[in-house]
Amino acid sequence: MDEEMLQIADTIMTAGRMLHDHINRLKVNEVKSGGKIADFHELSIPQANVILAVNRLEQISVSGLANHLGVSPPSASTMVDKLVEKGFLLRKQSSEDRRKVVISIAPDMKKEMATIEKIIYGRILSLVEKVGIDSGRKWRDALLKVKEVLDEQYTVDQRPDIR
Repeated sequence: MDEEMLQIADTIMTAGRMLHDHINRLKVNEVKSGGKIADFHELSIPQANVILAVNRLEQISVSGLANHLGVSPPSASTMVDKLVEKGFLLRKQSSEDRRKVVISIAPDMKKEMATIEKIIYGRILSLVEKVGIDSGRKWRDALLKVKEVLDEQYTVDQRPDIR
């Protein structure tokens, strides 16, 4: 393999991890500091990640959530149970398959999550402003190309959550 390609791959992997970790920290910190809901500060990081994933995916089964988060179904189920008990999440029958139970964000949480998303969006916008509009365009175009390649590579069930 070409040395330059290896260096490019290494830089992409390192910077990609840093960006992923940065965005994840922003999200978890915003959820845990959570505006009006007092129990937010008591959330563990995995619980905050469950809420964020369910919010992003809108509706998902426990096994789908476990697969998405890379945890065992019993672990996901335990976290979901606690978050349902605290009023963050809801369990309900799927409208497509009444035998299936899906998880979604509780109605009271939707407004709070929208506020958190706006805050995070603002922080990402600030990052784009710091790298500059030209670099931001190149970054966006490169990520759109990566998304296109990944969309072709994965089936719908395997596809990473890239928007």
